[in-house]
Amino acid sequence: MNTTTHDGLTRQPAEGESPHEGAILDGVPLIAPAVEGLHSLELANAMLLSAWTSQTVELPLNAALYEKWLKRKIAAGRKSGS
Repeated sequence: MNTTTHDGLTRQPAEGESPHEGAILDGVPLIAPAVEGLHSLELANAMLLSAWTSQTVELPLNAALYEKWLKRKIAAGRKSGS
């Protein structure tokens, strides 16, 4: 698969090269903007927080509350050896 660089040149990506490398090295646009990935991550974190608290959560996510619960889950995992 060839990619077109920001200056209109076409090049063959190196084997194993990620789309991010092409974006950084050659200005090739990503399939989705990074902010969309952040939104997906926030949604996944909201689902976890909702499951942990058995409560409905709202977006944007309360980062302090999520961090508090995440630390609890990490500590519980360490105690149980998981």
